Formats: sequence, C-alpha cells, structure tokens
Amino acid sequence: MINPAVKKLLCCFFLLLCNVLCYADGISVDAGLTPAQDKWILRAQYRFMNMYNSGTETYIHNFPLVVAYGVTSNFTLMIRQSYMIKNVIPNEKTSQNGLNDPYILLKIKAFRKNTSKYTFGIAPTIATNIPVGNNQISNNIWSPKTGVNCSFRHNFWLFDLNVSYTFQDLNNKATKSYNDILNINSAFSRLFPFKNNSDILFSSVVEFSYLHEFNILNTTGIFTAKKLFGSPGFKAIYSSFVFEALYQIPIYQNTSKAVMKSRGNFIIGIRYML
Repeated sequence: MINPAVKKLLCCFFLLLCNVLCYADGISVDAGLTPAQDKWILRAQYRFMNMYNSGTETYIHNFPLVVAYGVTSNFTLMIRQSYMIKNVIPNEKTSQNGLNDPYILLKIKAFRKNTSKYTFGIAPTIATNIPVGNNQISNNIWSPKTGVNCSFRHNFWLFDLNVSYTFQDLNNKATKSYNDILNINSAFSRLFPFKNNSDILFSSVVEFSYLHEFNILNTTGIFTAKKLFGSPGFKAIYSSFVFEALYQIPIYQNTSKAVMKSRGNFIIGIRYML
C-alpha cells in the first residue's frame, strides 16, 4: 500500500510533467514547439538585436507571432509572421519597417521513447519562407530550411537540441549572393514547482547557439560569419500560459569585415496553449 502523502507527491509530479511537456523547449527556437493532437500553441515575442561594423550601427526590433497546431500526435504544422523595424545609423539614421516573409514549418515525429525515468524524442523538420514580404525587409528569395529537433526529459531536467541548415536563394533568383546558414541551438532548463501546485512552475534556462554563414565571394568581397552565443533566461508557467525571457550574449565572433558583429540580443514573449 502506497503512503497517501507519497501518492499525492507522485500524482503532482506526473501532473507537472503533463502540464509542461508542451512548454519544455527553448526560447529562441520555434522548432521545439510541440502541441498535442488537436491543440494549438500561440507564441508572441519581441526580439531586439544590436549589430555593428566599422561606422555603422543597426538596431532591429522584431515582433514575431507563431501559431503551432498538432495535426496528429506525430505531425505539427507551424506558421510564423513577423513585423520588423530596422534602424541603421551611419552618419544619418535610416529606418525600414514592414511585414517580413511568412514562414511555414512541418515537424514529424521520427522516434520517441517514454520510460518511468526519462523521455527522449527525435523529430525532423522542414520549413521555408514565402518571399512576399515588404521589400524593405524581405530579401525576396526562397530560403528553405531542413533540420532535426531532439529532446530529453529526466525528472525536472530538460534538454533540447535543434540543428538546421538554410539553403539561401535555392533557385538563384537574387541580384546578389547569399550565404547558406548552419544553426546549432541547445537549451538546458530546470523546472521548479511552486509548493506542489501543478499549475505554477518556474524554469531557469540556459541556451548555447552557434551560427555559421558559409563563405560567399561577390563583387564587394568575401562574406562569412561564425558566432557563438551563451544565453541565460527563465520561464514562468501558470496553467496554459507561459512568460519567457532570454538575453543572448556573444561569446565568440569571427566575421569578415563586411559582416556585422552582434552586441547582444534580447527576447521577451508569451505563450498560450488552446
């Protein structure tokens, strides 16, 4: 016979796990969102980026809205649309703003193992933009992306790894060259329940993000970039609502002169499951 107090704690533990599985991914990568079948996840964020090179400062304010739907237990459909404001400050300030390209992502569960001690899953993704955004913001090229998302859960410890490769200008329609991009993003987090209340949790988050833009030679020189970010953050979870924040700190940057370096990025947002 299980002690009633122990039974209560076990029930709270499993309720916590069920409640948080849809929110256990990182903050900076949308591919980790995994709603259950016939469920929706809405994510709205504000992303601030500050970049620079010799004589130029660029400030980007990005407002993405993501809608993810669990078509089946194995298949997720995701759509993202964002509004962007880009301020460039050389000698005089110039401003560009408008809707960016819509973005569509498909995520398919390839493997999942659930045990009493851990949960492990692998899901490949395929995505693309649709180049119909504002000309001031959009590059007006097709840039499909393929990747894989891996997740591991052990008690209140969570780990996500997302690897993706973007094929810039796949049909060679642009007037200038663009780099293909490799992104590797890992997110580590720890859940902290609030007084055994299955509706309230806090989560500390640490992300490490690596970006590699491959060499492209065009009329203005060689464009290449390698950047590594370390990002502390947190999430506050109440029932189906999540508040999240993250600060991306550049740890390592190796870029050609024409490519802007990053001073730091800030992300703040909310998430809701329907």
